[in-house]
Amino acid sequence: MTRSLWSTAAIIAATAAAAVTVTLSAVRFTPAALAEQAPAAATQQDDSADAASRTAALEDAFRQRETAYQTQIQQIGALFEQRQAAYASQIAELSQRGADAGALMEQSTAQVQALQAQITELERARAERQMQYQAQLTEARNQYAARATTINTQLAEAQARLAEANAMLGR
Repeated sequence: MTRSLWSTAAIIAATAAAAVTVTLSAVRFTPAALAEQAPAAATQQDDSADAASRTAALEDAFRQRETAYQTQIQQIGALFEQRQAAYASQIAELSQRGADAGALMEQSTAQVQALQAQITELERARAERQMQYQAQLTEARNQYAARATTINTQLAEAQARLAEANAMLGR
């Protein structure tokens, strides 16, 4: 999982190219193809022992190449299976993360909706209290004004009586 998806894809592409090259080379180096590629002078020799030894050498070279190719193909197959397992693991992990993120998103959405409902209720309560406080303030101001008017009237009456009393006393 430490390699990125692109580097793994590049390795698989290179491996597939190597497998194609091996397959094409295997076809090119069959005993029949190798025999066709032998120089014209060698095919014209009548010495059957020399031709048999060359055929045996070609067949031996073919077997060695085929063994090498089979080994490479097995290595490529093992690498391919490892990559598939790694990809499957990564896909499973990403799927789990996606499911977890979806569940978290649903939970967050529910919390947001609950908080919005609380905000609406608090704003309604605040508006109601503000109206109550405003009504109380208006009533208190009216009471204060009425009381101030009464006190000012009484004060004016008291000052008028005091002035009248002072006038009677000659002051």
